[in-house]
Amino acid sequence: MKFYYTFGTGSQFPYRGGWVEVNASDRNEADKKFRAYYPDYNDGILNCSSIFEENNPTVIEMLQKGNLGSFCHRVIGADDKSIYTGYKIKIRKDLDINKKYGGLNFCVDMAEHRGKDAFVLLCDNIESTDGSIKMYTLDICDKRWQWTEAMFE
Repeated sequence: MKFYYTFGTGSQFPYRGGWVEVNASDRNEADKKFRAYYPDYNDGILNCSSIFEENNPTVIEMLQKGNLGSFCHRVIGADDKSIYTGYKIKIRKDLDINKKYGGLNFCVDMAEHRGKDAFVLLCDNIESTDGSIKMYTLDICDKRWQWTEAMFE
């Protein structure tokens, strides 16, 4: 089930507007996952404005129009087929330097990470001449490099 944690304009929030999507089996699990990334501003009070379940009509409008000018900042948890923040991956051993994988080049400085395990810190989408590219920031490279699913085993 998907839960949407929205943000207002208060300075205590990690973002101004937009939301974080949390995939969990129930609201209690979703709150725990959310708190792991965004601790309570005040004890016992989630650090967000509102929380919506995926079947709430407000969510459909929010997904189309955004919330206070912003959209999804992060997805936490997902089904077993998705790569998400906190997910453990293994970087392929057979990556060729200066070759594109999933729309991004694998460069010489990334080569030292071939075959290593890593955790996803951030998922993001960019638009390029190759279309939309889903990129991942990993914990092993000091956030210097962006990776794609095609670079993972």
